Amino acid sequence: MIWWKEGLHDCLKIAELGQEGGCFTVFKGYFVEEREVIILKNRVKLKGLFSLISQQGLPEDIVQWIEEVNQNTPFHLLTEMAVSELQPDVAVVTVMVQEKHKNPRGIAHGGVIMSLADTAMGMAIRTKGYVGTTVEMNINFLEPVTVGEEIKAIGKVIKWGKNIIVCECDVRGDEKLVAKARGTFYLVDRK
Repeated sequence: MIWWKEGLHDCLKIAELGQEGGCFTVFKGYFVEEREVIILKNRVKLKGLFSLISQQGLPEDIVQWIEEVNQNTPFHLLTEMAVSELQPDVAVVTVMVQEKHKNPRGIAHGGVIMSLADTAMGMAIRTKGYVGTTVEMNINFLEPVTVGEEIKAIGKVIKWGKNIIVCECDVRGDEKLVAKARGTFYLVDRK
């Protein structure tokens, strides 16, 4: 058995490893999954992105839908965003800042932080079974983020209109407020 931890992901118990892959079971008190892994020189790499969602007060089909959206969005896979918590009108999305996320100054690129906030607010809308598209968004960057820090965006719906939704988001990293964002979204679809 191998116990492995990388960044924001909980420990994984991996068994039956082959030369090129195998299965693992994720334990976090909410559900158990099996996913394919890749073995590279004694290092385990997940095949694709996964996240473990803590959810409160949401129907299981909404949680599964949001998880599928996260895992099937190419940009989320590229940045390695993970939805970690859901409740009505609230979504938490995290990312571990890596070398690929740096700007020329060596800190997390503002686009990564803004994308994380946009995603968290969009996922907060999805908790009610709706799909919104960003119409307008602003952000204040308050603190720099370095490689190795986990940042967490907490997106919240603050006003539901007939066609327009207003959200806000706090982005936190290592017990500090990194950024504050607000977005306006247009309702485009329902689940």
